Amino acid sequence: MTGIDRIYKDGKWSLGRDVDEWINENHPKNGLFRVYYKKEKGNPAIEGVSLKDEGYGLRYEWYYKDGKRADGIAKGWYQGGQLKNIKIYKDGKLNGLQTDWFQNGQKYKEQIYKDGKWDYNGLNEWDQTGKQINFME
Repeated sequence: MTGIDRIYKDGKWSLGRDVDEWINENHPKNGLFRVYYKKEKGNPAIEGVSLKDEGYGLRYEWYYKDGKRADGIAKGWYQGGQLKNIKIYKDGKLNGLQTDWFQNGQKYKEQIYKDGKWDYNGLNEWDQTGKQINFME
């Protein structure tokens, strides 16, 4: 997960902070890592993330073991609570089926990863109405 986001921690906003950097500084050594949506006071259109649930919904979760991303499932959600994606990690890399959904709940895409790389032969895509628009085996 890379990108720039507004990060909220200890009562302060960090504008344009790299998400991966923030995650590395805030994840637990062991156990479940949960990140929640956060709204800026006075400007609810601006969102970021927080370790504390303040009622805006769960954004993503996964596990850590010995300070590293644990093997298993990582999930992400849209702000309304709709599941956004499910990813499988092994040895710190994407490995297996990754599934993404549109915000309306319709499946958007299925991709296969092996050792962190997308398998170009494994991609299925749908439009927002559920019509399959791309299929590869």
